[in-house]
Order: sequence, then C-alpha cells, then structure tokens
Amino acid sequence: YSMVRRELKKFTKNDNYRILEVGTARGFSSIVMSKAISDSNKKGNIITIDIIPNKKKIYWNTIDDLKGPQTRENLLKNYKKYTKIIKFLTGNSLHIIKKIKFKRFNFIFLDGNHDFYNVKKEYDLVKRLQKKSDILLLDDVTIGSFDGIVQLLKIIKKENKYIIRKIISNPVRGYAILTKK
Repeated sequence: YSMVRRELKKFTKNDNYRILEVGTARGFSSIVMSKAISDSNKKGNIITIDIIPNKKKIYWNTIDDLKGPQTRENLLKNYKKYTKIIKFLTGNSLHIIKKIKFKRFNFIFLDGNHDFYNVKKEYDLVKRLQKKSDILLLDDVTIGSFDGIVQLLKIIKKENKYIIRKIISNPVRGYAILTKK
C-alpha cells in the first residue's frame, strides 16, 4: 500500500497508473493496491492473473473456509468499490502476458509461479513493459524456500537494469523491490 501511494505522488490526476500482478490468490494484494490508487485520488487500473478462476469454489486457508469452499469473487464481495478497476484474468501467465495490449506497467508484482524456469520467463516478458523509475516487486525472495526466485534475482543483478533493494520481513519471508534504471 505505502509503496504504491509513494509512487503515485509522482503522477498527476490525469495520468493512468497501471499495475500488473501475477499470482492473484485471494485477491488481497490487488484490493490493497486499488485502495492505494483510490486514496491517492488518482486514476489507475490493475490487471491480475491467476490459474484459479474467480468463480471456482475452493478452500482459501482463511476463516471463511468454515463456511465451506468459496469463490474469490465471494471473498471480495465486500470490496466492490476497489474491484471496479481490477481486471481478473485466468490462465497461464506466460500466455496471458504475451496478449496484454498495454505497452507499459508502472508497477509489476510477480508472485505467481516460484520455480526458476517459469518466473524467469515471466520476468523476461514483463521487463520490456517497464521504463525508467517503474517498480518490479518480487515476493518470496527466500533462500532454501524459494530458490527459483533467489536465482532469478541473481540474474537480474547481473543484467544491471534495475536498482535492487531487498527486504527481509522475517526469516521465511523476503521481498525485492526493483526500480528500473
């Protein structure tokens, strides 16, 4: 939330702040980013991609699971104000990213596939969609747990196209905030 709010300060009311998220899960991150856009009184839109459809009933590892399997759509029903600018896409991220018509995303959050092969392919597709000062956020930069993400970060460092800032929130959870040079 705070990162998106900070970035939005650089934009005028007429600019359209574009966010791409890979790995929707319950949709909470998209809701938080949408709230940041709304609270900043700016324009924006969010595209979020996941292999789990919005209307598929599953257990989400939340308190709502006590009611039985839920759809993502149902989990987010109380956030309609924020879902208005979110486009939920279903399918393989590698196929969907190739079809996206936007040429630029100011903020990209990669939190889908965690194996090296797939996350590297996602990165190769999204890095062309960013310009100077745009942000790429990597989740789960955690040695021993998500080595594919860690390996990707080493490659990104060698490419020298992003300024990298690592954040370790606890021993089993790390992030990397990358700013395009």
